[in-house]
Amino acid sequence: MRKILLGLFFTSLCAFSQNDLKQQWSFAEGLYKRGFYEDALQEYQSLLTNSGSQLEKNALLRIITCCEQTKQDPEKYIDLYIEVEKDPNLRVVVQLKKAALLIQKKEYAKAEQLYKEIIATKTNYQEHTLYEYGRLLLEQGKNQEAINTFLALSKKGKAEDKEVRIYAHYALASLYLGQEDFPLAEQHLNSLIEMSKEHPLKIQAFVLLIKILATQERDLELIAAYKKLEKHQASIQELNPLTIQYALALIRQNKYDQARGAIASIKKPTSQELPWVHYSSGICYYQLGFYQEAITSFSQCLESESFKQATQASAYLIYSQIQLKKLDKALEMSQAFDKKYPNSSLRAELHYKNSLLALEQNKKTIAISELQAALNTYLPAWQHVKNAHQLLAQTLAQEKRFCESAEVWQKLASLSTADEKSHASFKSVENYLLAKEFQHAEEVLVRTQPSPNLKFKKATLGVEIKISQKEWDTVHETILLTLEDFTEAEDQGLLYMLQGRSFYLQNRLKEATISLEKSAKLITHPTTLGQTLNLLANSYQLQDLKSEAALIYKSIFTKNLNLELNWSDNQKEDICRLLELENHLKTSLLASESINHDPTFYSLQRARIYLRLEDYESCKTALNDIAVDQLDEKNLCAYSSIETLLLIKLGKMDKANRTLETIKKINQWHPGDFPLYLYTKALHLYLQGDYEQSWKSANRAYILFNDWQFSSHSLFLAIQSTQKLKRSEDAEKLLKELKKRFPAYIKRPNVANFISKNLAKH
Repeated sequence: MRKILLGLFFTSLCAFSQNDLKQQWSFAEGLYKRGFYEDALQEYQSLLTNSGSQLEKNALLRIITCCEQTKQDPEKYIDLYIEVEKDPNLRVVVQLKKAALLIQKKEYAKAEQLYKEIIATKTNYQEHTLYEYGRLLLEQGKNQEAINTFLALSKKGKAEDKEVRIYAHYALASLYLGQEDFPLAEQHLNSLIEMSKEHPLKIQAFVLLIKILATQERDLELIAAYKKLEKHQASIQELNPLTIQYALALIRQNKYDQARGAIASIKKPTSQELPWVHYSSGICYYQLGFYQEAITSFSQCLESESFKQATQASAYLIYSQIQLKKLDKALEMSQAFDKKYPNSSLRAELHYKNSLLALEQNKKTIAISELQAALNTYLPAWQHVKNAHQLLAQTLAQEKRFCESAEVWQKLASLSTADEKSHASFKSVENYLLAKEFQHAEEVLVRTQPSPNLKFKKATLGVEIKISQKEWDTVHETILLTLEDFTEAEDQGLLYMLQGRSFYLQNRLKEATISLEKSAKLITHPTTLGQTLNLLANSYQLQDLKSEAALIYKSIFTKNLNLELNWSDNQKEDICRLLELENHLKTSLLASESINHDPTFYSLQRARIYLRLEDYESCKTALNDIAVDQLDEKNLCAYSSIETLLLIKLGKMDKANRTLETIKKINQWHPGDFPLYLYTKALHLYLQGDYEQSWKSANRAYILFNDWQFSSHSLFLAIQSTQKLKRSEDAEKLLKELKKRFPAYIKRPNVANFISKNLAKH
């Protein structure tokens, strides 16, 4: 009975104690909720009974919070809670608080250890713990360990499923960017971009991705990324830099109008952004051909001394002047550019472009100087290095500076490989030959080791060297041996051409003609064929075979080979006259088109040809283009003879008579013009009824000359004069000669009619 009473007593006491603790908890809670954290703290502390009860755990949690609110150290209470709480998911919350407290106290090693313990325990907060641990490592500069931690977190699942995964991917992207590991950074940015839900870091991922793509000039991807970002424009604080990168990407893709639209959308650019706006606009204007506007834009962007693309902007400024054909301004600005940017890789390009404009304006001395400047400043990666060498060598050769040209070709050979190297060396040999530096030519040729397909070229250059040295026996023997080694038609044709040239230079013209005729039948290459035919025509002319020479020149023009030949102005005139006098009138007319150095000769020659073609209207038009007061005596006689014949055709006999009197006083003639004068004079006399003098003048024209038009006209006029003079025997003799010398002429309707009426029996 006593034991029962004691048990009831203790039960009543415990119940009373529990009721008391609940009341105390309620009281503490009231203080806590009203913000009296100091007082609440004391009340909660009185609830700590080391019982491990839930009430005690709750009290510890409140104590920790009160300590935090009153700036007191809660660590011992945190440790007490961790000790009594057996549920890992509840304990981890306080463990994380302790880790944060340790970090605050800069006890990083303890914090790291605690995070590791938490991570090792399976809880609902494991991913959060990984993120916090990664942040701690990052703050300590332990980037690689931080990367490993964030990677572990990022592999837990889709980024969009948990906030900490999103932050982990963004942290990884930032870390990899810092290491310039762009592919890995891009991988984590794409994980954020591909999220279906919206998030501030998704937009930031777009921003970082665009910057990466801009750095690598992956323009199509950048353009696509920017277009996806456009719908988020309102939430992007720094859109202008991205728009500038977008515009530059469009520019690199040659989409200049779209780029201009993007640039126009930039609002209130900062002082750092404004130069980029002007620079991008300048490129668009330049590429679209608005060079003056481009100059304005590039000048504006260069007003900023800190602009990073100042070198390129300055270069574009000069390019614009070049496009406007302002060579002097471009040269002046290029000199300033050289001084300001002595190490710029753009210097070579500027001088190269200057040289192209100088050549366009036929200022070869300036072009040579600019090409030399380009080749003195270029870097190995410059794309025009070989073109610049070739252009310089060719321009030097055009200026007859053959030794310098040869040296440039040699430099190009040293920069080249395989066949290109051999071709450059061969060009060097050719220029040394032109400079008559035969020893240098031979030395270069000996050093050149061509591939099998270029051995023939080396062999022919060897022959040319011997020709230049006039070692005729060696030339002949070498050509014969080479003809045996190289049996292709084109190769044999070139060898026969060299043989013909050798004979030509020895004045063995018949042998030269035979070799050149063989060559012309075998060669198909336009340049070589043109040179061969030209040499053959010269050979005929030196043998006084003008008709054969004219046929060759006609062939040259028919095949457009005249474009391959560098005839002098005098040569062009002589060929044009030869074609005219040998009755190749249409070809002569074609040849006259290339004579643009002398307007007087051009118009006078066309008048001669049209007169022979009996196209009197065109002849008159050509005469009207001639400034008569500027003609010399020979040209004036030719002009007056043509004009007189036209006057006669128009029936203006008095004026024609006066013109003939003027000609008689001067009496100075170019070859081929005097027969025209004699015929014109004879015709005038005939129409005036002076048949005796007409007959005499006509006789001189057909006896002294064999002109296709005017000798035949004169011979027929002589027949008409003798018929008028009733000298039938003379008329008969003249008719026989007309049939013999000009058989085609008697088929002309007016001639045939006259013969049938007056000399029918013949």
